[in-house]
Amino acid sequence: MVLTKNPACVEKTLIEVLTKIYDAVSFQGRFSFLVAVSEKIRRFYLFSENLDKGSGRRLLTCDIGKKHFLQSDMLISSGCMVILFLGGMDMELRVLSYFLAIVREENFTRAAAQLHVTQPTLSRQIADLEAELGVKLFTRSNHNVVLTEDGMLLKRRARDILTLAEKTKRDFLRKETLLEGTITIGSGEFLSTRILTDCMAAFHSRYPQIRYEVFSGHGETLKDGIDRGLLDMGLMAEPLDIQKYEFVSMPVKEEWGALVREDSPFLSKTVITPQDLVGIPLISAVGNIAESNLGKWFGPELSKANVVAKGDLLYNEAMLANSKVGVVLAMRLNCRYDGLHFIPLSPKLEGSTALAWKKEQVFSPAVAAFLEFAKKYVTGMSHDDR
Repeated sequence: MVLTKNPACVEKTLIEVLTKIYDAVSFQGRFSFLVAVSEKIRRFYLFSENLDKGSGRRLLTCDIGKKHFLQSDMLISSGCMVILFLGGMDMELRVLSYFLAIVREENFTRAAAQLHVTQPTLSRQIADLEAELGVKLFTRSNHNVVLTEDGMLLKRRARDILTLAEKTKRDFLRKETLLEGTITIGSGEFLSTRILTDCMAAFHSRYPQIRYEVFSGHGETLKDGIDRGLLDMGLMAEPLDIQKYEFVSMPVKEEWGALVREDSPFLSKTVITPQDLVGIPLISAVGNIAESNLGKWFGPELSKANVVAKGDLLYNEAMLANSKVGVVLAMRLNCRYDGLHFIPLSPKLEGSTALAWKKEQVFSPAVAAFLEFAKKYVTGMSHDDR
């Protein structure tokens, strides 16, 4: 399978992709799979936990036909063996697809029928996979199969691997003279999301062949997606780890407040104070209030805060408020919910957001072009605001 006509130009990007996959499949034991990049490249990359006694793992390359390894300067910091052979991805990734089909169907016979393979073939493929990993993936019975603890771990890793492999193919399968591809973006729920979507619209008008995948989530979910290579970038709340991420700050302040029912006694208030919320059932958009700016806002009243529910999508939290579960503490958005009213907090509590991506990352041309465009777009807005 040929994914690029000029393999020499993508080797640096390829190594970055392999590193992402390696980090995504850290597993107790050994695991190997194949990645196709070009028929013209005949080299495999070997990650091993036993090559270096120091702080990292070394990436080795070996041309096919040679018996010795050529050691590079690149250090990897994860923990298992992964062999990636450039030239034929389909077979090993297919085994992971087989594994996930069995997980879905909970039965070898049904999975084999869905995959259009014979049941003995499917059983043999899984047995080979178990032998390679040195673990049992399923507990079998006459009617169904149940994942073992190791099987549950591989289930999570296999999904990440297949997602990342598909994303990698999309990144490389592009025309040489036309910028195209898929950009994967994560975002929390913010006022600044509108700036991001306007930026995407402006970029899309210039490069109409670009496609987007947008995922919603809170900060930790987005960071995990970026770290695993499943997201190219994410819009999330500041502060961010400047040692780990590059980012461009959004020129919008995010205002915190309380979302209350229209029959609430709070409706007559223009602001909500920490003392007002003592003893009131609260619904929080923050996972751990005590370690957040919202916890600092509560001050001495934090110990009296009665958080009865948490969430990461305001729509769900708003429905809880409508059902009289409690008062929602969240950032103001450009939307309204029937029967609910937003009241700002006092003292005033504001936050900021940034579009962030992994530091020293090598991106596909589409993602790299979008990031350069986004930095200029957002910086230009910041200057206009002055």
